[in-house]
Amino acid sequence: AIATVFIVVPVQSQKLPSFLATPVCRDRGQYLIAHPRDCQAYFYCFDGQSYYGQCNAGYRFDAVRQSCLQSTVRECYSCPADGASNLPHPTSCQMFVLCYLGVAHERTCPDGLLFNAALGQCDLQQNVQCTRRP
Repeated sequence: AIATVFIVVPVQSQKLPSFLATPVCRDRGQYLIAHPRDCQAYFYCFDGQSYYGQCNAGYRFDAVRQSCLQSTVRECYSCPADGASNLPHPTSCQMFVLCYLGVAHERTCPDGLLFNAALGQCDLQQNVQCTRRP
């Protein structure tokens, strides 16, 4: 069995960045909140106090599962917590991001096809308008 160890550092004593000017942990209890700008980071909330935590290299914080999961995704994506959807990849027309139950998975279209954002699927090159590199 593999155990994940969380290292937490108090942030209450540190000056919080402007995007965290409001309290991070609003409710009592014990829970985790995803960092708004860093997919590897999260906040551990304990009785209204905030503690900063970060996943190990190669792992991303999954808010749905409340844990760090191994990830091959290099970019940080915001996926809906439920359902499935395909999103354009930020740098490649041949790739797309499959969001499934809040987790992002990078996928590549078969050779000769590019991702058509209007259809949400891979399509013939002549049907796709894409300014990113294939």
